[in-house]
Amino acid sequence: QTSFCNPYTESVLSGHVLWTKVWASGGVVGGDAGGTQETGHYWSTRQYQPQYAPVIMNGIMYSQQFDVSMGANMGSGIQAVNLFSGETIYTINTTNPLRCGMTTRYGHINQYGAIGPFLWTTGTLPAGDTGGTLLNQQNSTTQWNMYNALNGQYILSVVNGSSLNLRPDENGNLIGYFINNTAGTETVYPAPGQSKVVTTTGPHLSMVNMTMAIGQTGGSWQAPRNTVRQMSTGIMWTVELPNNISGIPINPGLYINAIVGDAVVMTSGMVHSQGAGGETAGWNVYCSIDANTGELLWAKNLTYTDGWNSFLPYTRTSTAYGEGIIYNMNDVNYAIEAFDARTGKKVWTNTFTGDNGAAPNSYDLFSLKPYVANGLLVTEGLGGDIWGHNATNGNLVWYTNTTKLIGDPGIETPYGIWPLWVFNCAGFTNDVGYLPIGHEYNPPLFHGAQMLAVNLTDGSLIWHELGTYTRSTAIAYGIMLSMNAYDNQIYAFGKGPSKTTISVPQVGISTSTPITITGRVTDIADGSMRHDVAANFPNGVPCVSDESQSKFMEHVYQQQPKPSDTTGVKVTLNVVDGNGNYRSIGSTTTFDGTYALVWTPDIDGPFHVIANFEGTNSYYPSSATTYLYASDPAAPAPTTSDPTGLVTSADLLTYLSVGVIAIIIAIAIVGLLILKKK
Repeated sequence: QTSFCNPYTESVLSGHVLWTKVWASGGVVGGDAGGTQETGHYWSTRQYQPQYAPVIMNGIMYSQQFDVSMGANMGSGIQAVNLFSGETIYTINTTNPLRCGMTTRYGHINQYGAIGPFLWTTGTLPAGDTGGTLLNQQNSTTQWNMYNALNGQYILSVVNGSSLNLRPDENGNLIGYFINNTAGTETVYPAPGQSKVVTTTGPHLSMVNMTMAIGQTGGSWQAPRNTVRQMSTGIMWTVELPNNISGIPINPGLYINAIVGDAVVMTSGMVHSQGAGGETAGWNVYCSIDANTGELLWAKNLTYTDGWNSFLPYTRTSTAYGEGIIYNMNDVNYAIEAFDARTGKKVWTNTFTGDNGAAPNSYDLFSLKPYVANGLLVTEGLGGDIWGHNATNGNLVWYTNTTKLIGDPGIETPYGIWPLWVFNCAGFTNDVGYLPIGHEYNPPLFHGAQMLAVNLTDGSLIWHELGTYTRSTAIAYGIMLSMNAYDNQIYAFGKGPSKTTISVPQVGISTSTPITITGRVTDIADGSMRHDVAANFPNGVPCVSDESQSKFMEHVYQQQPKPSDTTGVKVTLNVVDGNGNYRSIGSTTTFDGTYALVWTPDIDGPFHVIANFEGTNSYYPSSATTYLYASDPAAPAPTTSDPTGLVTSADLLTYLSVGVIAIIIAIAIVGLLILKKK
């Protein structure tokens, strides 16, 4: 894989925006500072001074922030930003450029597990060394500074080193390679506790293990704080480089081009004609060295095919590396040749063509930009052409272009097509390529540039969204980041949280009367809580369908008109009735975030009512619950009538009289019985 492809993350399958973050002044400039095509917008032409280059680890995005007055190597601090919310966690106050992150797997009898994450910068040693210990040990060569990525605290520095071409080894150790052109002796450390002296007579390649350089070779990981280490203590091997091929000197000398799998690939940096140095045709010097052992694998001239007579370096050639292969492209003749990085053997050749074998767009002559992702060689041209070749055998898998994907630009660009960036602006997952449209050499910054999400299986369009995304498109944890030059904000695309509500009447509900169940489904991503967004959507940003997502996000975040054809999301209503049965009562689609379903309770008793939004490529699912009681009007109710058996006042007097007489008779009888006994 290349650094442009993250094979471990889910793809972003819609243009849903999670958050945006202002990274520099952006947008239209008014007053005396604006008014012309060149000055009508804030500075966005940063192809050669990129102001955003993220490192993502453990759900945090780290990036240098550059002031407009500073060059590419002069930053105004490294921000640590929550990847999921856009909130700045902390800032490292340094002008040193951020180089990379590091998480190392460490194993020992007493300890094991992942160590880190750490950040590395290059440049001057951090300030604050009051005793002068650090400053006394630095010199004019490259210094490497290590920080705790969790809180931004400085840990240590590695000094007296060089600029390194980096890769992680199988344990996550940061491995660097550099060329030393000074002959002499050098001590190397092939293993902890081992050392040997190597004598060199000319340019040599050295491999540095930064874990060893910071002193982690014993039984525990205890990087000493506020210390300085010498880079030389981490050199594991040094090998001399070839200086000629078949007796012909390599001139100019070799430089490191890329780390391809387990091979360090170097070139002389110049295409030669047969017999003399030049730029017209013929061959280039390549050298490959085993990245683990330093063994010379091969060094030879790669001779190009006869059709490469217009092979010019730099502006007319392109190179990519991946899958253990070197890919060389002739932008003039639309030719491509692939060489095995460990053997130098040519493994396949092919040519670039348009639809039905037609020639590619002529603007592709300026540059073809190749990327390697998940076994596919994806090549884009300034002329809007995009090819997907099998990276192993060179077979064309698919071809498309920006006009086919999003239509004719009309007069919006000066090229007659939607041009694709010739800088490294793209990002990839295993199945999606994110390719920005844009070009800035010809003011003004043209309207309508888009981020394209292209299916790597067949070249079809998944989604596209407004923005001039300059440099550093990165994706991790299912979130894709890129900086939009239209407003100089970082945009985070990805699936976001949703909120569902539900409401039902609480009185007068019966099995003979329909009721209306209502609610809302809203987007609660952090960007929707932004002050200006929330002000425009006092009831919340509504969730919309994947098909409507991009245009609606342009309305929410980029001040574009509200689309009139926006469609909502599906909501399913379910109930649990008084008998304990769970069942669906229907589904509906939201309109402007609101849904409604008319339903008549079918039995009497209590109901548990549930609204389910199952989620889409844009949103995670959500649900809401409420309760109601329905009565049955058809059930017999108690009736009222005049009571029977009640006595009147006359009857009462009669009954009283009879009762009194009965009592008198009873007394008389009792009296007679007493007299009789006597």
